[in-house]
Amino acid sequence: MTIISWSDKFSIGVEMIDEQHKKLFLLVNDLHNYINNGTDKDKIASALSSLIDYTGYHFQEEEDYMFNVSYPRFEQHKALHDNLKEQVQNFKLEFAEGRANTEEFLDFLYQWLTKHIMEQDKKIGKFMELAVLRPIMQE
Repeated sequence: MTIISWSDKFSIGVEMIDEQHKKLFLLVNDLHNYINNGTDKDKIASALSSLIDYTGYHFQEEEDYMFNVSYPRFEQHKALHDNLKEQVQNFKLEFAEGRANTEEFLDFLYQWLTKHIMEQDKKIGKFMELAVLRPIMQE
């Protein structure tokens, strides 16, 4: 069962970022399935660690990309990433201590990821689209 499915509506038009978003969707679905299937705590913890590690990798790649293309909202966007990383680390600690609400966390991840892509990452794609068109329009 999937909690989040990729569709073209999530595409921002930057292939590297889109491919990484697809991988994030898969990892969120893996975590969702482990939690809902009553998988043992160690396997859930491993899936959570994989998601956290890949999210860190993705954020770094996306931030490097934004920096390299001089994306004007870089600092604000990075702050959103930093905030999520902190929230996920807090959840990981709560999970390890046995006091985490996993369903609430999955809902939070779904809401955050879809909203972030649609409202923030899409702006990166639009910026790049305009950057490509700007020289053409000046001719």
